Amino acid sequence: MNIKGILWNNRLSQEERNLFERLHDERSHDAKTFNKPSYKGIWSGIIDKYKEKAHFVYELLQNADDAQATQATFILEKERLIFRHNGKVQFSVSSEEDTENKGHINAITGVGNSTKNDTTGNTIGKFGVGFKAVFQYTNVPHIYDDKFWFKIENYIIPTALTSDFEDRKKGETVFVFPFFAPQDAYKEITERLKTLDNPILFLRHLQNVLIDTPERKGIEYSKKILERHQRNAIIHELLQVSNYGQVVKMHMFTQQVTINNEGKNYTQYISAGYFLDSKGNLDVSQNRKVFCFFPTAESFKLKCVVHAPFLLVDSRQQLKNTTINTRLKKLLSQLAAQAIVLLRDYGLENKHLLIDENIFRIIPESQHYSSDDEFREDYLEVVRNNALLLDRSGNYVQCDQAMICRPISMMSILTDKQLSNLKYGNDEDNELVNYSFLREETQKLYSQNYVESILDDLSVEVYNGESLARDITPSFMVSNGIK
Repeated sequence: MNIKGILWNNRLSQEERNLFERLHDERSHDAKTFNKPSYKGIWSGIIDKYKEKAHFVYELLQNADDAQATQATFILEKERLIFRHNGKVQFSVSSEEDTENKGHINAITGVGNSTKNDTTGNTIGKFGVGFKAVFQYTNVPHIYDDKFWFKIENYIIPTALTSDFEDRKKGETVFVFPFFAPQDAYKEITERLKTLDNPILFLRHLQNVLIDTPERKGIEYSKKILERHQRNAIIHELLQVSNYGQVVKMHMFTQQVTINNEGKNYTQYISAGYFLDSKGNLDVSQNRKVFCFFPTAESFKLKCVVHAPFLLVDSRQQLKNTTINTRLKKLLSQLAAQAIVLLRDYGLENKHLLIDENIFRIIPESQHYSSDDEFREDYLEVVRNNALLLDRSGNYVQCDQAMICRPISMMSILTDKQLSNLKYGNDEDNELVNYSFLREETQKLYSQNYVESILDDLSVEVYNGESLARDITPSFMVSNGIK
């Protein structure tokens, strides 16, 4: 490779120059092979594996987060897309033989090559493969940071550039994607930038992403921690999240777990988040997607958004059927269920109840003995073991002390004390248990099949006229002034 005319301006050491030149030459040789007719299908297979249009947007955010960036910006122009971030980790290059410390340029220009390790959870995924999705829109991406200015030709060839990006700031990394079909690219990328689903919610470093288009500027994806509490092994955060400018709050619960893979233990972080509506109540209106840093196409049919470093298929849309993923699902199920106890406590502390009749929506519906029924069972177990049902006095009670009243009108003639006396008043060997009727809002919901099913699974007793006739005694009538 002849780069004598290129002005490196002492940005690179002699070793880095040599490694870059060598990588250029090796990739040029590889490109000759891949450009043969018999290999042409390789590129379309790699590029088209991401079914979503402009999926590469997520890949760029992944790269920024792995580079420890806190801020990033997409600048969409009619003829090109510019992506810039303030990541601390900039591009590097290595020899192809160095498999332990693979350079970033090696990864981004490789095929099935990566600087990431799927099992440690320290990085998000295979940037080298995922980045190829940009070739849906550009033939020659350009990349600039403090050391390297280069473009990628023929999918895999890194070629040095002679000048920096015009207004790149020191410490900033800039990607530029000139469009080969500007009209289609502009339309599809505009739509993708509008519809990202909480893209930085589970990233470790990125806190703010700005979107600038000719039509609108300064549109924001962001997250801000408003409160942070340590609840035993669970971190509880109240977040303010902006999703393409739509601002909401949510309660996020995060736990450190240990996963064993091939005899080695890895520390991972899993999370479950419950969104709030405009009135500050839990938003249980929809089932949420499963996240592996970014949203997948899968759902566990939960009212909270859950995240774990799952092992995914190449398109990142589905979870692989692995022992690790099964273990992560179980841990997530337990965390999501335990979070409702913490939400109850937070609501009591702040005098705004977060757990009420919505608990019957939060507990997953039965999936007819599918693998996802495990989530339902974990929620039911938490409710059985904690006071999470509201009685008519507005207090939380245990399932085994709660009663459904039929007909509801009977609640007006029996106090909770009388109910407790009726239940055990005839058995002197039993210590008196304080029973309560569930509050009227729950009583009215009882006619709904899903509520009746849950209360039945929780063994909540129905107290009716027949029960009263069975339990009432002459002494009870006398003591309560009944003749």
